[in-house]
Amino acid sequence: SDLERDRYEKMTRGEKIKQGAADLYDNARNIMTTGEFSFIGRQGLFASAAHPIKAARALPDMVRAFLSDSEGAHAVNLKTLNDPLVPAAKEAGLFLIESGARLSKQEEAFMGRIANAKGVGGKAKAAFDWTVGRFNQAGTAFLNRLRLDSFKAMQETGLTPAEQKQLATYVNESTGRGGLGKFEASGVLLSRLLFAPRFLVSRFQYALGHSMWDGTGRSRRIIAKQYARTALGLSAYYTLMELAFNEDENNLELGTDPLSPDFGKLRMGNTRIDPLAGVSQALVYTARTINAANKAVQREIHPERREELTKGAKWTDTTARFVRSKGHPIPSTVANLFDGTTLGGEEATAASEAVRFGGPLTYIDIYEAFKEQDMDDATAIALLAVLGVGVQNYEKKTGNAQTAPARQ
Repeated sequence: SDLERDRYEKMTRGEKIKQGAADLYDNARNIMTTGEFSFIGRQGLFASAAHPIKAARALPDMVRAFLSDSEGAHAVNLKTLNDPLVPAAKEAGLFLIESGARLSKQEEAFMGRIANAKGVGGKAKAAFDWTVGRFNQAGTAFLNRLRLDSFKAMQETGLTPAEQKQLATYVNESTGRGGLGKFEASGVLLSRLLFAPRFLVSRFQYALGHSMWDGTGRSRRIIAKQYARTALGLSAYYTLMELAFNEDENNLELGTDPLSPDFGKLRMGNTRIDPLAGVSQALVYTARTINAANKAVQREIHPERREELTKGAKWTDTTARFVRSKGHPIPSTVANLFDGTTLGGEEATAASEAVRFGGPLTYIDIYEAFKEQDMDDATAIALLAVLGVGVQNYEKKTGNAQTAPARQ
């Protein structure tokens, strides 16, 4: 905007250097998540499972935005933002992405001043428009349309503002835009420490039915119906995957132990396919926390079993690994170099971290899948990964299989 350009031009040299460093830091995530359409299968998974036709109708907007320049993509987005229901939806708290918004109001996956500002950044901005910006434009158009259509699908006559707020909360949480509560004002800071704090929180909120904690019987009924539709959609999703990958007797298995990192994932040899868009990790961490709390109680009730009940991974170690697996790319890279290994146990050197840090993570996952699977299965896995389905590959080390954490 002209205001942003004027503000930048009035900065001192030192302020411009500081702003530039912050811009590069913020856009590290953009670089690692670009080149794919993961917002479909990550932020958009549950809404798409509940309303597949509405998700399909959002795809043309996504394609048009992707193929357009920034002005054309903005016009595509305006078609959604000019919908008559938008003012009421925003009043209820529905999150819709707007061009040029300040950092705290941007979608986490696309967050960054260079990637989102207009009229700012010069050549750097132009480069982002032709690379990262195209995928961000596509994601903005898709998620805005999907969120608004999902909110529309939940409307009933006579809904109160409080009920509308709960419906908007559900849509936000189901599409990866969790609320930070007392930490809302620290959203930007948290996004510089964690990969996607709002998305991470939304996985817990969605899994635990947070949008139904408040509200009325009617709002809970409407939201419960969405959960039911999503469950049916996910059942079909899992069934189709099983049919596709078990055709050649790949011995596809579903992880059912809530304490295992494979919970909810499809195991195929050394490859893990995660169709739950980050919710499985939230459920596993919750299950492990409950298990640790139960052991703590049992140690007090049965002191003679203390040694037995103290065995296994410590909850503090589990929490530390979980938080580290969700870290922003830059502090995560520093942690890997300081430790000499990645969280998955692989050797971390300046060269290996430069490769991991310097390009889209999805294509690293795809490369590993092609090493593990035959051409047909690897190609199918690659397509799923580009559309946002989590893919991890195990590497056997001294007899034990270890896996890198999923990016969320």
